[in-house]
Amino acid sequence: MSTTPLSKPYKSSSRASIPSHAHGRELNSETEDLYDKLTERDARIEELEEELQVIRREAAMRSHKIQQLENHLEKAELEIPAVQKHLESKKGELSRTAEDKRRLQLEYDRTVKVLENVTDEIERLKEAEADRGKPTLPLQLNTTFADTPQLHHEELGIAGTHSKAVYELQDGSSGGWSHHRIPCDIDTRISSSFSSDRSVEADRPSPRSAQARGSIAGSDTHESFPEVPVNDCQPLISRLSFQNIQSTSRQPTWSHYITMLTTLLLTTWLLAAFLTSVP
Repeated sequence: MSTTPLSKPYKSSSRASIPSHAHGRELNSETEDLYDKLTERDARIEELEEELQVIRREAAMRSHKIQQLENHLEKAELEIPAVQKHLESKKGELSRTAEDKRRLQLEYDRTVKVLENVTDEIERLKEAEADRGKPTLPLQLNTTFADTPQLHHEELGIAGTHSKAVYELQDGSSGGWSHHRIPCDIDTRISSSFSSDRSVEADRPSPRSAQARGSIAGSDTHESFPEVPVNDCQPLISRLSFQNIQSTSRQPTWSHYITMLTTLLLTTWLLAAFLTSVP
């Protein structure tokens, strides 16, 4: 509340109306003092009013900020359930990520182990490739005698005092038999043509046909054989052993192992890249 200060004209007129005696002078002095006090009060009131306006402006600004903070608080309270749900989903993702990382680490270890096994297998195949002096498939030799002079393609027989031996060289993978007949001594053939790592099955000849052992057969119904000395059996047997066996084995080839190794290397690289990218 502002007050209107007394004006100087009013003061002058008051002084003119005061009588010029002692009491009038004293009254005039008191009036001037009151006027000065009123003037100081009015100035102070104006200063206080200015300060009050500043305080009101600051209070309005603070009230606006408080309102903004209250609005933010209300929004935060509404977002708390969604944030909690999001945090729960993140925890689940982290647990799944850790489980996936552990599973991929196990898969990576298994892949490395398989890769080592394949590398060892390739080294073994290289060593086997270097040793190609002998057939890699096991051979079975069956020797049979028959007492009929009429020979068929799958039979052995004795014509007179002559004996004839038939090679039955088996391809171990296909199970089929390949028949080769040569007129050589049986014991010489068995003891000299096959090494210890080949499986050899020989049926002992009967006493009747044992006496013909060592002789050379002439010919039979289907085939004729040249006269071959006993000491020449080894080259002929070796030639038959290596040339007359058709292997139908389905063992993995070099291309299969190379493809397997390439696939394992690519899988290992992908797993390693994924494991390094997972936090």
